[in-house]
Amino acid sequence: MAVIVELVPNPLLGTWQSCDGLSDVEFSIAYDEGELLVSGRDNSDGEVASISNVSWSAAEQRLCFDAYWPSSGQLTRYRLIRAPRNGRVMVTYTLTAQDTWERV
Repeated sequence: MAVIVELVPNPLLGTWQSCDGLSDVEFSIAYDEGELLVSGRDNSDGEVASISNVSWSAAEQRLCFDAYWPSSGQLTRYRLIRAPRNGRVMVTYTLTAQDTWERV
C-alpha cells in the first residue's frame, strides 16, 4: 500500500536501492498532483511493504517513513536526506528484530 503526503517536487524523487548490493529492497518516491507517493518492494520475493508515517521536512530536505514487512513482522523506520553526490541519498534506518532467549 502507498501513502500520500503533500510536497513540492524535490531531489528525492525516483527509485532507490542500497549501493552495497546486499539488499533487494527498493523504494520508489513519486510526485503526483501535488502529493508525494512512497512505495516499497523486496525484489527477491516480490513482497510489498506497508508504508506509514510519511513525513517531509522541506527545510531539512528530509523524508521519513516506516515500512512494515508482513512476512517477517519487521518494522523499519527510514530517514532519507539528499547526499552531496548527485544520484544518491543518505539513509538512516532503525528496525525491529526478533530473537529467542533462554533462561540461564
